[in-house]
Amino acid sequence: MKKRIFSALLAVAMLFALLVVPATAGASQMKGDVNGNNKIDTADYAMCKRAYLRTYTLNDEQLFRADINGNNKVDASEYAMIKRSFLGTYTIKQDSEEHIHEFGEDGICSICGLGKESDGLEYQLVNPDSYYKQYTVIGIGSCTDTKLVIPKTHNDLPVTSISEKAFADNTQIETVVISEGISTIGYRAFYNCLNLREITIPQSTTSINEQIIYKCSNLSTVYYNSNYSNNNNPILNNNSIERIVFNGERIPYCAAVFLGFVDRVEKIVIGENVRTIGNQAFQNHKTLKTIALPDSLEYIGDYAFSECASLTSVTIPGNSRIGTGVFSNCSNLNSAVFDIGAKTTGVSTFYGCTSLSNVTISDSVTRIDDSCFYNCTNLKIINIPDSVTSISSNAFYGCTSLEKLTIPDSVIRIETNAFANCTLLSSVDIPDSVTTIGYGAFSKCSSLIRIDLPDSITYTDSSVFANCTSLKEVALPKYLTTISGGLFYNCSKLESVMIYDIVNQIGYSAFEGCKSLSTIYYTGTEEQWNAISIKDYNDPLKNATIIYNYKP
Repeated sequence: MKKRIFSALLAVAMLFALLVVPATAGASQMKGDVNGNNKIDTADYAMCKRAYLRTYTLNDEQLFRADINGNNKVDASEYAMIKRSFLGTYTIKQDSEEHIHEFGEDGICSICGLGKESDGLEYQLVNPDSYYKQYTVIGIGSCTDTKLVIPKTHNDLPVTSISEKAFADNTQIETVVISEGISTIGYRAFYNCLNLREITIPQSTTSINEQIIYKCSNLSTVYYNSNYSNNNNPILNNNSIERIVFNGERIPYCAAVFLGFVDRVEKIVIGENVRTIGNQAFQNHKTLKTIALPDSLEYIGDYAFSECASLTSVTIPGNSRIGTGVFSNCSNLNSAVFDIGAKTTGVSTFYGCTSLSNVTISDSVTRIDDSCFYNCTNLKIINIPDSVTSISSNAFYGCTSLEKLTIPDSVIRIETNAFANCTLLSSVDIPDSVTTIGYGAFSKCSSLIRIDLPDSITYTDSSVFANCTSLKEVALPKYLTTISGGLFYNCSKLESVMIYDIVNQIGYSAFEGCKSLSTIYYTGTEEQWNAISIKDYNDPLKNATIIYNYKP
């Protein structure tokens, strides 16, 4: 409820912000005053956050006022500062004032996200004769910091790398923060740093050489913001690592396997800067028990958490697009929530999640995607919201514990095998909104006893109720002109069917194997019945009693 209220307030604030006249010459130059009205308020927070989430574009003057850190972009720390400012818990310093930092144990300022840079490190100039002069860090030098922050500049030139074995065998360092801008970490850069407990690797790092933290036996936490991963270089395979925090824009492909922490690290944190989780990022990570997905997520890649056998619950943010099989075959997953804002459920999202029993789907979802709950054999109840218009192929195939189903009157299409092999399903309410039912949609529902098809249905594909071996009564819809092939194939207990006189064809094997069929209630005359084209393999019709001119 609190989240919905805050979201509503944020939306109102954003609308207000957009109505404000853009800043012109002479307007406010106050940092944090994004909309230029000479104060910092919720509208500024809303504009800054949406700019960070890429759902709104700031003009140049607005960007100047939002860019508190001075890095020519909007990031999470800036909208956090604005929020704290209008709440009265922080004062944003202007360009003429010294910025006050609040450094945490990781050496990062909790206000701006920047590190307190270490002095006295030893550097070497790279390409001194080139126009693109830069430095690499080659050693600890005279620095005595236990909380080491490697700066992004030295002597007004960029620091772009950490050299091979630069801090190897160092016993004073306890934490390391590598600043944004450093792109390369050399071979065994922090080798055998026995007192090293935490390290932060920035998003800017694109090349990491082998064994950078090898034999760091007390290293327990890694802040990993880089998109680097290499199957031949499992850089995070230290047995001592207990927690990995991802807070770069993208978590790399096959991160758990390629970085070497699969089945080693239970605590995984995904920060609010993360927008994309790469394909198979945590696949087969069997010790991962919980995961909190931030609202900043825009995309969760294919099979990102598939086969995470210890994962028990998940909430999918409403803003996220979902790849294929994201949580498939998570055998102990028992609870799942699609948060407010979600539009679709994703293909094969919970395929084979045999413990899944509690699912919440927000009323923003319009489609249950293909195979989303395929073989979720412990799912007994599903509440489909009235925003859903389509239930896709195999959506609930093999949900063998599903007993009762109410389909909301927003649904228009029920597609191929949508509820096939739901062997305990005994009751289905199909609303008047449904016009089409796909191939085998309710086939092998061996506990289904009765089905009333609404008159809105004008077409059913083949074998919709094939092998529904407990089905006894069926009332076909008024405007159905063709009884498709195999529609009631092998419905061995089917006793009676009501058919309207609009039917002109009964397809192959529509009633084959219906050995209990005894009565056909037909609304037309005998002459009309005899005019129907009845295809082969419908012998049970010959033995049934036809009651003509039936009035339903």
